[in-house]
Amino acid sequence: MFVDVTEYLERLSSIYKRVDEAYSAIASQLGFSCKGCEDLCCNRVFLHFTVVENFYLIDGFRRLTDDLKEEIFRRAEEYNQAYSTTSRPVVNLKKLCPLNFEDLCILYEYRPIACRFYGLPGRLVSPTRGTEQFQGCWRFEKLFPEGTDYTLDRTAFYSELAALEGEMRKKLCYYQKYKKTIAQMILDEKNPEGLIPRNYDFFEGY
Repeated sequence: MFVDVTEYLERLSSIYKRVDEAYSAIASQLGFSCKGCEDLCCNRVFLHFTVVENFYLIDGFRRLTDDLKEEIFRRAEEYNQAYSTTSRPVVNLKKLCPLNFEDLCILYEYRPIACRFYGLPGRLVSPTRGTEQFQGCWRFEKLFPEGTDYTLDRTAFYSELAALEGEMRKKLCYYQKYKKTIAQMILDEKNPEGLIPRNYDFFEGY
């Protein structure tokens, strides 16, 4: 079954644009930026929970040169090996994301929402978990040790992303749980069965 997911990627792009605008507005008010940071957020483990973000990232990945893709595949395999053999990797693993080249993300415009939020203090209101508060990054905490009144509310963005994900999954008949690192997303590109929904129709066209 062929399913064109272009519409969903375009809508995700719109969500990302508004996230970036909201982030930039608060960062500008505070005079906060990543410039000159001694730390690298790209060596932290981020887990991602939406298939639509996987498709979006891979859309960017497929635009790279073959040589770059092969280098990223190599890095992704190394990363995944380290992730698989580290106890509590989300807490303990410190290894650069395979997309980081010379301290910059090579697919910056395609990076997932978790990467976009990282840095500023955040707030998320969940119907199941209540209100969650997120600290700023290491640099933010160093610059503002007493905290600030500025918090980026993630709720509306995550709600819209969840609705978009639900629509796309329904169209794809994709009902598996999804939780992956960027390295695992990339390695799925080499595995034809990486995103095939078990017991559901095969899909392509992304």
